[in-house]
This record gives sequence, structure tokens and C-alpha cells, in this order.
Amino acid sequence: MKFKSKILVIAGSDSSGGAGIQADIKTITSLGSYAMTAITAITSQNTTGVLSISKVPINEIKRQIEFTSKDIRPDAIKIGMSPMPQYDFPGLLPGQKWCLCANRWLEAYNSGMAPPIIAESTNIKTLEIIDIDLINQYTLN
Repeated sequence: MKFKSKILVIAGSDSSGGAGIQADIKTITSLGSYAMTAITAITSQNTTGVLSISKVPINEIKRQIEFTSKDIRPDAIKIGMSPMPQYDFPGLLPGQKWCLCANRWLEAYNSGMAPPIIAESTNIKTLEIIDIDLINQYTLN
């Protein structure tokens, strides 16, 4: 199977499957792309709330990112629940791209902080959420 892109998701795990890495994998797969993961935290939660959060040690997060990326080079990186600042997580490196869902992009736009869009990487379903004129206004290519 040929995938549209390879997305590395750096986020926490949601044991209920409604958010976090689990939701990201479902979304990325449904859009025809390949999902890789680096888990930053493990939660015990359900639809009524979060019982606990266990942080993954930063060295293990770095190993997940580096080892996976050596074999499967990501086209974009989506960051969800990231480590706390004291972990010295470097974030995106120059030239790396950020994968953002349409609803979050629209929130950023409404807050005056919308990032540029790479039109060729945008799924047609985005037009159900964001007007084409707005997409064209923020398109890089």
C-alpha cells in the first residue's frame, strides 16, 4: 500500500482511545497516511475523566523519536501532549513540518495565530471545516 505521507506523532496515550496517540493514529490512517509514534505519557482515563498520568522518561522519548526516524523518515510531525519544560524537549527542528488538524488550525486562526498551510498535504475533507479562500490565503505553495 502506498501512503500519502508518514506522520510522526509525539503525544500521550489515552487508554479510552478517544484522544491522544490512539485518536491520532485513527485520524492519520483514515486520511491514507502512515502513523509512527513516540509516547510521552500514559494515562488511565475514560469518558468521565482522567484517573492518572505517568510521564515517560525523556531519554526514552528521545530514543523513540530517533530510532523510528532513522528507519522511517517522517514527512511531518504532530505534537500533542509533550514533556514538561524541565525535560528540555527541543521541539521541531528547522525544516520539519507540523501536522495540525483542521479544527485546531481554525482555533489558531480565530486567535490570530494561524500557521501557513501546505496545500498539497491538505485533505479534501478540510474544506468541510475551513473555507477554500482562507486556505488559499495561508497556503505556502
